[in-house]
Amino acid sequence: MAFDTTVIQSNVAAKYSILSLINQQNYESVKQSGSATILGYFEGGFDEFKQKRSQLESLLFASGSFSLDQGFYRHALSSVGAQAYAECIARQGNKPIAAWIANKSADGIIAVTVKSGVTGNATVVYTVDGSAKPMNQPAPLSAGSSQTLLFARDPSKAFLIAVNAINQATQATDSAVIELPRMRNFEVASEEKIISTSLMCAAGCQGNTAGCRIMEPGKIVAPTGYAIDRNTLREVGRRTRFGPGSKNIYINWVDAFGSDGGIQSIDGQI
Repeated sequence: MAFDTTVIQSNVAAKYSILSLINQQNYESVKQSGSATILGYFEGGFDEFKQKRSQLESLLFASGSFSLDQGFYRHALSSVGAQAYAECIARQGNKPIAAWIANKSADGIIAVTVKSGVTGNATVVYTVDGSAKPMNQPAPLSAGSSQTLLFARDPSKAFLIAVNAINQATQATDSAVIELPRMRNFEVASEEKIISTSLMCAAGCQGNTAGCRIMEPGKIVAPTGYAIDRNTLREVGRRTRFGPGSKNIYINWVDAFGSDGGIQSIDGQI
């Protein structure tokens, strides 16, 4: 099967302005035309749509901004893949036993149709083995007949079943296999850590301090997998003790970049 992978960026305010025009009277017509353009809002009835729209509204106003962006990652069966799947089923339909996914519901129920391709008066008896057990009992199939089996699927686990059949007239055996990988959900999240350093400069001698200065630079290093946000650099405390002379302190911060362009470390020099 061929899948289409699409990454969609959208502005929340623009999306909300469109969704706010939808009411109970025009919902079904908009659902037919707009579900592919605005993902995730037209999968159920109007009440479910209103709840999702309300959540979007809360997100928009909580941000205090009308330029909040969102990103969507979509991995769906393409029209080419769907056509290829239909042709495959048509070719396999004359096998002694054929099986295919007839429907997948949102609550984790999978419907699998099992069909006998034998002719005449022969009967096919079959069993189902694999990672899931059918909720209804497999029944013998006469020539050309079919049965739909229901399975409860855990999306976090792979779904694999084998339909093993015996033609009672000839004792010939045949099998069909259905496999679905486990579903993966991706979430892009940000995590912040606070890191700090200390810098020191001093004169360690009395009187003439030439040659007696102590300077210890401070280095801020990003943990593995992180990068430093230069805009968040703050001086959070300063302890000074001065005698006669200049009391100005200047700190020079030098950035070091990693191979990905992010700041990996900062050196502070007094």
